[in-house]
Amino acid sequence: MKLNNKGYVNTIGIIIIAGIILIILASGIAYFIAVSVASPDQPTTEKGEEVVSYTGITFPLGEFTTNLADEGARRIFQVEVVVELSESGAKSELEEREPQVRDKIYTILRSMKAEELNEQEGMEELREQIKEAIDERIEEGEVVNVYFNRPLIT
Repeated sequence: MKLNNKGYVNTIGIIIIAGIILIILASGIAYFIAVSVASPDQPTTEKGEEVVSYTGITFPLGEFTTNLADEGARRIFQVEVVVELSESGAKSELEEREPQVRDKIYTILRSMKAEELNEQEGMEELREQIKEAIDERIEEGEVVNVYFNRPLIT
């Protein structure tokens, strides 16, 4: 078989294009491996849920017992609130502002209804409202999470 100049150019062109495709493919694989190794996935539980990171700086705001906003029935909500903070400086600031923070939390709790607090979405909304209320009152750091212990509606 005889190759003319055109056939030779076509063969070299195909080899160059194949080489470029291989380089791009190898680069993509290398990038994927580097990203996977450099930033491993968030650890998960047996159920596949992500493990929540924890700063270790907590501040117990104590127990709250208050009436709820339910009409026609007298409902009482009792819960212990603990907040997780981003910085240790926020803890000392929160200690100084604790009366104002507790007052705001009571105001938030009294505006809730038992039906809302019986739903997961309602508890998440309460968590967000408390977080925002505290963040408005401290200058250093922020609230990372709000934890509820022993919530009880009677």
